[in-house]
Amino acid sequence: YYSGPYQYAPSGPLTAAQDYSFYDTTYAYYNGGSDIADLLLGLPQYTNVGLQFGSPHTQSWELHFYGEDTYKANSRLTLIYGLRYEYQNPYTEVGNNLSDFDPKTNLILIAGRGGNSDALLNARKTNFSPRLGMALKMSAHTVLRAGYGLFYTPENDAREDVLTKNYPFATQQLLYTSPYVYPFSTPPGYQIDTGFNRTTTLPLAAGQSTINPADIVDPGTGQPDGNQQTLYYVDPNLKTGYANMYNLTLQQEISPSLSLEIGYVGAVSRDLPYAIGNINPGGIQTMNLGKIEAQKSLGWGTYSSLQAKLKKRATRNLNFLASYTWGHNIDNGPAPFDLGINHNQPQDPFNLALEKASSDSDVRQNLVVSSTYSLPFGHHQSFGGGWNETTDLILGGWQLSGILTARTGLPINIVRNGNVTLCPGVRPNLVGNPNEVPGGQSLMEYFNTAAFSSSGLTGTCMVGNAGRNLVRGPGYVNGDFSVFKNFALGERYNLQTRFEFFNVTNTPHFGSPGGDQSVAKNFGEITGTIGNPRIVQFAAKFIF
Repeated sequence: YYSGPYQYAPSGPLTAAQDYSFYDTTYAYYNGGSDIADLLLGLPQYTNVGLQFGSPHTQSWELHFYGEDTYKANSRLTLIYGLRYEYQNPYTEVGNNLSDFDPKTNLILIAGRGGNSDALLNARKTNFSPRLGMALKMSAHTVLRAGYGLFYTPENDAREDVLTKNYPFATQQLLYTSPYVYPFSTPPGYQIDTGFNRTTTLPLAAGQSTINPADIVDPGTGQPDGNQQTLYYVDPNLKTGYANMYNLTLQQEISPSLSLEIGYVGAVSRDLPYAIGNINPGGIQTMNLGKIEAQKSLGWGTYSSLQAKLKKRATRNLNFLASYTWGHNIDNGPAPFDLGINHNQPQDPFNLALEKASSDSDVRQNLVVSSTYSLPFGHHQSFGGGWNETTDLILGGWQLSGILTARTGLPINIVRNGNVTLCPGVRPNLVGNPNEVPGGQSLMEYFNTAAFSSSGLTGTCMVGNAGRNLVRGPGYVNGDFSVFKNFALGERYNLQTRFEFFNVTNTPHFGSPGGDQSVAKNFGEITGTIGNPRIVQFAAKFIF
């Protein structure tokens, strides 16, 4: 099929945004002092300033083909095979108002000029993905199934407009006030009451195809200020992420109403888009720019699981489904990075092997059991088949239903200081066993906080030896229960009422402990719950 063009077109010829972050500016690393005093004095710890020139209008298109066939080799064996092709054109901007950073030359490239392509990214034209499936009837009650497929995952990850946010078509400046935070400035470099100069015209000459960051200057003072700019870099040879997914499942019929499935399910993912966060901490790439957020196809993951399912179809008023999964999900970080949990930025953007660990969503064991039971009272049941209509209306037609969910806890990433803009993902050193808590595990200390130390890590961005996602939060066990009553109103109408109890035992489900070592008041402490306490609701449904 064909789809497109996709378009992204925010309104407004000139859009500005600004936000302030207040911490203590008296002592290094925000310890001590008063945030409110900083607010009243107009001394933010840092200020983010953004300005967009023009109205970006980006577009793309896709083209997909696929073919599939089924071959029945004999009465017992069936094969399914196919091939799919996918093409997604890189996003372009109608006025070529795109730019990308070039780490080889440390220049900013302008789209559609001087031999630069309109998209600044190269299209992927070899995305073929095979499919293969098999079903083998081993006996009258046993079937073996297997399947494999290569699936491309063309995540957008803001690629529809991210290169429109680069200099010179947009400016994003990070201005510091505190003299204790890089870049050093004494007296404080930015104050709300004095403000700063801002250009209001596009700083690009006619025909200009590259910009040297050293030539970016403050419009008021004429002094270089490129090191205050935030840029986005997308690898021009970015690959399309893909996953090899496979399964092998044995299905066994135990009785006409009861079946069991046991299978191995796995996946291997490669070339996933990986938002590194900053490839220029401390100016290691170039001192002429500030933060450079890079996106490359360096993400990968593996998943292996043993899955079992016991299913009973409705007989003798009872049906149930029980599913159990033991699995392990490993990756080198989420993509895109930092989805609001765990401060998952890489410690060293040039050594991503340090990030190999259980993924943020890794659930080792998961059990779900659901069941419905119709009480054997009333017409067409074991008891009360001869009741009159009134008695049956009151005592017949009752159903009980429940769902039990139980899983192990999710990983927690331990970081030294998640508020450090340059390197929020750096971790401390591991000096003990984080799972052995002196005095026993509690809500006040869910893991051994003394197992992590920042001693000797003198630099703000100095890498610690603690691995990613070393500890786990609490597990989750929840039960929901409901009582149904069906009122038969003649042959064509039925009124169903239900009383539903969510978290029927009113059990608190505790959230994850704090993993930021700099927030001493809740490091290792569980301060909240997830989900809801017991909820009871009544509902009615008229069926006709």
